[in-house]
Amino acid sequence: MRTDPTLDAMIEAEVTEALRPYGDVYPPDVLEELRHMMRIVMRTHPTATYILEQLRPQAVPDESGKEDIRAFKGARTRAKRAEGE
Repeated sequence: MRTDPTLDAMIEAEVTEALRPYGDVYPPDVLEELRHMMRIVMRTHPTATYILEQLRPQAVPDESGKEDIRAFKGARTRAKRAEGE
C-alpha cells in the first residue's frame, strides 16, 4: 500500500471524529482496535475510497481555458462502479 500523506491525514481526522463519542465508553485497547479496523475499511472499501477521493483538496487552475475532460469521465466511471452499476 503506497503512502499518501494527504490521504493519511484525512483518514486520521475522520477516524478520530468518528470515535470521539466512545472515548469514555470503551477501554483504550478496544478503541485502538476499532481505529485499526476503520483505517483498513477507509483504505479498501470502494465507497469509502471514492468519498475520500472526492473530499481530497483539488488544485485550483491558474488560468481559465480548456480542461481535459478525461479526468471528469474517469470520476463518473469510478462513481458508477462504486454504486454497483
